[in-house]
Amino acid sequence: AVDAVRDSEEKGGVGRNQIQHKGLAQLIGDSPEYKSRTGGSVTQIEIKGDDYKHIEKKALVTAGSSNLIVPEYDRTIEAAPRSELLIRDLLPSIPVTSSQFTYFQEVLGRTNAAGMVAEGGRKPEGAVSFAAVTDRVKKIAEWIPITEEAASDIPQLVAFINEMLGYDIRFKEEEQLLKGDGTGENLNGIMTQAVAYDPTLMKAGTGDTKLDTLRRMIAQVRHGAKRSADFITMSEIDLVDIELMKDASNKYLFANIQGSTTPWIWGRPVIVSDVMDDVTGEVLVGHSRSAMIYDLMSLIIKIGQINDDFVKNQFVVLAEKRLGLAVRRKQGFVKHQFTPAEQGE
Repeated sequence: AVDAVRDSEEKGGVGRNQIQHKGLAQLIGDSPEYKSRTGGSVTQIEIKGDDYKHIEKKALVTAGSSNLIVPEYDRTIEAAPRSELLIRDLLPSIPVTSSQFTYFQEVLGRTNAAGMVAEGGRKPEGAVSFAAVTDRVKKIAEWIPITEEAASDIPQLVAFINEMLGYDIRFKEEEQLLKGDGTGENLNGIMTQAVAYDPTLMKAGTGDTKLDTLRRMIAQVRHGAKRSADFITMSEIDLVDIELMKDASNKYLFANIQGSTTPWIWGRPVIVSDVMDDVTGEVLVGHSRSAMIYDLMSLIIKIGQINDDFVKNQFVVLAEKRLGLAVRRKQGFVKHQFTPAEQGE
């Protein structure tokens, strides 16, 4: 075979003064090792570096010009950016078995009758009254259709849809816990029932900044609810404005660039929520145990068929949960919108 290829290569011929380009078969055939071989033997032939220069080159095969590369597919679906949902974790919760719940509140305005009593004297009589508050559990739900082929052929799609629906339910839950207006099927949210910040009561100064106002709001929670505030929630933008505040020496007042990821202001953790409006500067200071979540049904995900789904080879993925919210001590939450003056405008 080598001899045949070599003869074919030599037919082209070259001029006396031209560099002769040899094919690989010709180089092998002209080598002493090949010529001295014996029939049936295995021969090792060395092609020296200078000989490589004169090998006739044909089309260069590269990886980029080949259609034989098979891409590696990452089956993980990258989700769109999603919010951290932390408000639910702040509030205490208890399970319930009924769609209605009732709790009792002491009626305000009771006179403290306790007094000092001499030996043999008559003790003062106290009195207390209560009011029952009843509310009902509300439902949050969402569903999405999917074909049986998609669920079977793309297994990661079902997992993605489950996670996506769960996130949507939890985000709506955070919206409702903070800002539900209490009408129809909406929860009666904390911001809806919270007490408004009273600058007169807290003796606010004309030059108060956001930091000053937050400290006075903490004091108002203590003043009204007789409980110490244990969290602050606001938007990311408003938190950044506070953390970047500087003194006359251009030193940061509160920012701790080497501290933990959870920011603290006036000894209280700041919980960032995308539900809080950064345009109006919404902020909430509260005592978390002044509210209670009543869980009737935790988040569940169901798969089923409705109407003519069976003949269409499709089904729906449904996510839902049922819960109620009671703001049992409204004075435990103080809300506010930062004014332009507080924002240094």
